[in-house]
Amino acid sequence: MTEKNSGDDDIECALLWNLARTHGWSAEIDVPKLASDANIQDEEQGRKVARNRLSDKKFIGYHRGKDTIWLDPPPTDELAYHLRDECGYLELQIEATLDSYFDGF
Repeated sequence: MTEKNSGDDDIECALLWNLARTHGWSAEIDVPKLASDANIQDEEQGRKVARNRLSDKKFIGYHRGKDTIWLDPPPTDELAYHLRDECGYLELQIEATLDSYFDGF
């Protein structure tokens, strides 16, 4: 079992929040652009986290050949709870961001 890196946890949360806030559902984005848009200081590490950690999430789609990633519905609840419980975002922020895709906590 590998240990979690708190820096990678922060990067993962920033990437997920950026996807939820600006890219919507099923809209593919290049992994390098996502890392850049999420204002990750170490963009290379941001790309690694997107490819290796986000791509394993049930609510994420990833196309290895094109190196693109997207929010893949429907498990909106799972994304919402992850953003709240793992990333520390407020329920109000999450509900406003996920809008009609999420019924609320």
